[in-house]
Amino acid sequence: LQCCVSATRRTHIMLCTVTAEPLPLGDGPFLDLTFARCAPKMWEGDRICCVGQILPATQVRSLGETKRKNVFSTSPREIETVAQKPIKIRRTGVSTCSLPETPVPGVFLNAKERRFSSIANALRAAAEGDTILLSSGVHICIEPLVMDKRNVTITHSDDAETACPSSSHPVRDCNLSHSVAIITASSSCAVHLKASGCVLCGVAVKLDGHGGQQNECQHAPAARSPSHMCIAVDGDDSLIEHCNVEGGHGAGIVIRGHRSAIRSCTIHGCSQTAVSCFSESSPEIAASSFMLNLGRGIALHDGCGGTIRDNFIFQSGGSGIECLDRSRPTIRDNHILDGLATGVWLRGSSTPTVVGNRLLRNALAGVRVSDESDPRVEANRVCDGRQSGVVIEGRARGSFVRNSMYGQRQCGVRVGGASQPFLIGNSLTGNEAGGALLEQSCHAVWVQNQVQRNQVVGVGVRGAATLSLTRDVVEGNGGSGLCLRGAAALSAELCVVRDNVGAGVRCWDESVANLARCRVDGAGGRARQSIGLFCGARSRVDARRCAFSGHSRANVAANQAPGGGGALSGCRILGAAGEGVLLCGEGAWRLRQNRLQDNATAGVRCSGRASLRSDGDVVERTAGAGLQADGRSSVVVRNMRVVGNREDGVVLLGGASVSVEQSLVQGNGGVGVRAHGDGGSALALHSTCVVANAKGALSAGKAPALRVHSNIFSGPERGSCAAATAPVVLEGWLGPHQAFEHNVADGFTYLSASGGGWKSAAPGAHGSNVVQGAADVRRQAARCVEEGLVCRCWAEGAATVQMPDGCMFLATKAEAEAEGWAPMLSVGAKCGGGGGGYAKE
Repeated sequence: LQCCVSATRRTHIMLCTVTAEPLPLGDGPFLDLTFARCAPKMWEGDRICCVGQILPATQVRSLGETKRKNVFSTSPREIETVAQKPIKIRRTGVSTCSLPETPVPGVFLNAKERRFSSIANALRAAAEGDTILLSSGVHICIEPLVMDKRNVTITHSDDAETACPSSSHPVRDCNLSHSVAIITASSSCAVHLKASGCVLCGVAVKLDGHGGQQNECQHAPAARSPSHMCIAVDGDDSLIEHCNVEGGHGAGIVIRGHRSAIRSCTIHGCSQTAVSCFSESSPEIAASSFMLNLGRGIALHDGCGGTIRDNFIFQSGGSGIECLDRSRPTIRDNHILDGLATGVWLRGSSTPTVVGNRLLRNALAGVRVSDESDPRVEANRVCDGRQSGVVIEGRARGSFVRNSMYGQRQCGVRVGGASQPFLIGNSLTGNEAGGALLEQSCHAVWVQNQVQRNQVVGVGVRGAATLSLTRDVVEGNGGSGLCLRGAAALSAELCVVRDNVGAGVRCWDESVANLARCRVDGAGGRARQSIGLFCGARSRVDARRCAFSGHSRANVAANQAPGGGGALSGCRILGAAGEGVLLCGEGAWRLRQNRLQDNATAGVRCSGRASLRSDGDVVERTAGAGLQADGRSSVVVRNMRVVGNREDGVVLLGGASVSVEQSLVQGNGGVGVRAHGDGGSALALHSTCVVANAKGALSAGKAPALRVHSNIFSGPERGSCAAATAPVVLEGWLGPHQAFEHNVADGFTYLSASGGGWKSAAPGAHGSNVVQGAADVRRQAARCVEEGLVCRCWAEGAATVQMPDGCMFLATKAEAEAEGWAPMLSVGAKCGGGGGGYAKE
C-alpha cells in the first residue's frame, strides 16, 4: 500500500475494514497503522476508497483491540460458497480487487446482445472481431481462457463502475482498482491470447490454481519459459491495456507474438518474472506499474526488440529489466527503484538502447552490462544505490553518454573483465567509494566526463586495465584524482585534474602514465601533502606540455625503485608550496624544455639515488635554490637557464654528482654554483655562463671533485672584488682530482681565504684562465647568450684558447716565449692585482 501511494499520482486505494460504513482518515487502529507511513507521501487529489465488510458483533469483539480482520480466500469452491459478503483478495498486503455482492456476474457478447454463463462459453461462440463484455464481479474460471479467434476483445461493460464512498463520482481508473476480476484455478495459465489482434482491456486477472493439467500455452522449453503464467500472448498485434495482473505462484505475462503491446497495466505479486518476451517478438510495454514481484520485472530473450517506456518498476526481487540472448529493445523513461537486485541488466550479447531512465536505490548495480553486450546507455540517472551505479564486465562494449551517477555506496562506474566501453559526457559525483574503478584487463575510452566530489579517489585504475582520457575533468575528490596501481596504463590528453585532496595523478607498482596537455592544479591548502604528480615503486610517467601548479607539497614528486622513472617535456611547473620537481629513491628522470617558476623550496631537487637528465629547462623565481642535488643523486644538465632565484642557482650537497654544460646561471640571490659536498661528490661545469649572481659565481669546497672547464664567471653587477664577493672562490688548493682551466673571470679568483691569484700546489690542471674587467666579461657573456654560443666557441688546449673578439689571453712566461708573445702589464689591476702577464696582440 505504501508503494502505491508514493509511486504514482491519482492512485485509488481500496481498504477492507470491519465496519459497514466508511471510516474517516485516521480513525480506528486499522487506518492509523496503514496511513501513518504513507499519508505524508500522498499527492494532492488522491482518492481513498473504503469497502465495508459486515461481520457479527461477537466476531468483531473476538478480534481484540485491533478491531480488524483480513479474509484470505484463494480456493474457487470457497469463494462460491460465500454469498452476499464482500471478500478481500490480497497478497503480501496489496489489495487487487474487491468482490461485489452480485453472486453471478454477467458475460455478454457484442453490446449485450447475447448473455453467457461463463467467459469460456462466450469465447467459443464468438466470431472474429467480436467483443465480450464482462459485468462487475468475479468471474471464476476452472480452465484457461483461450482467445483463438482473431481480433476478439475482452473488456468490462459500461456499468462496471466502482463507487467511491468519499465522492459522488465513479472511479474508472483500472490500474489499481477494478470492478471486474477473472480468477483461474488452472495451474499453468489464466488467459491465452492465441490468435492475432486480440485485446484484453480493463479487467483484473489472477492465476490462483495450485495444481492441474498443463496446457497449450507452453510452447517454449520449460528451462527458459515459465511453466505457470497469468497471461500468455502468442498472437501478433495483441493488446493488454488497463489490466491488473497478479501472477501468484507463476509469471505475469509471457509474450511470443510480434508487435504486441502492454499499456497502462499493473503487474504485481508474481513469484516469477512479471513480463517475459520470447521468439524475437517486438512488444511495446508502456505506462505500466510493476510492483512487489519476487522475480524480475521485465525479461527479453531470443533477440527481442520493441520499446519499454514510461514504466514504474518497484521492489523487484530480481532485475528490474533484463536483456538476454541478443535482445535489442529501446528502454526509455522508466523509473526503476528500490529493487532487491540490479536495475537494468544487459547480458547475452544484447544490444539495447537505454535512454532517459531513473534508477534509484537498487540493492545491486543500477545498470549492469555483461558478456559481449554492446548497448547504448544515454541520459540516465543512477543514484543512491547500495553498490556501484554502472558495472561493465566480461567482454562487454557499449557507449555510455551523458549519464549521471551519484550517491552510490560504492563507485559511480566499475569496469572489469576484458570489456571495452566508451564513456562520453557522464557525471560521477558524490559516490562513497570513488568516482570510477577500472580493473582486470579492461580498456576504457573516456571523453569529456566529469568526476567530482567523490569521497575518496576520483578514478582508480589497477590490474592490467587501460584508460584513455580526453578532455575529462577530475576535481574536488577526497583522495587522489587519478590513481594507478599494478600494471595499469593511463593515457590522458587535455584533461583537468584539480583541487583533489591527495595527489592529482598517483602512480604505483609498475603502472604507466602518459599525459599530454593536461592541467593539474592543487587543492588550495585543503591538503597538507597535496602533490600534482606522484610516482612510486617502478612506475613510469611521460608528461608532455602539461601544467602543474599550486600544490602544497610538490608539483611533481617521485620516490621510485630501480626501473622506475619518468619524463617531463614542455611542461609548466608553477607555484608549489614545496619543490617544483622532487626526485627521491632510485628512479631515472628526463626533463626537456620545461619552465619551473615561483616554487617555494627549490625549483628542482634531486635526492637519494635518483638520476636526472635535463635539457633546455628554465628554472626561475624560486624562493629557494634553483637546482639542488644531494644524497647520492646524479644530475646532468645541458642548456638550462637558472635565473632570478632568491637563493643559490645550483647547489651540490652530500655525495651528489652534478654536471652542468652550456647553461646560463644568472641573477640569483646567492652564489651561482655552490659545491660543498663530501668526498663522494663531483661537479663538472663546462661551457657555462655564471654571471651577475649576488654572492659570486662559483663557490667550491675542497672535497668535491671539480672539472671546471671553459666557463665565463662574473660577479654581481655592483660590488668589490674582496674574497667574500669574488666571482670564484675555491677552498683549499687544487688537487689531482680537480681541474680548473680555460675559464674567463672578472677580478681575482681565490684559491683559499689567505691567498689570491692562480697558484699551483699540486699537479692539477689549472692553466690558461683569463682574468679581466667585469664589464668586458659581462659583455662577452651577453654576446655568447645572444648568439646562442654559451661558451661553445672555445677549443681545447692550454696555449691556444680561442675566444670571441676582444678577449685577452694569459699564459706563463715559457708559453709566451715559445709562441713569441709580447709581455702585458697591469692585468687585473682594476681589482687590486699588480701582476703582469703575456698576451698575443
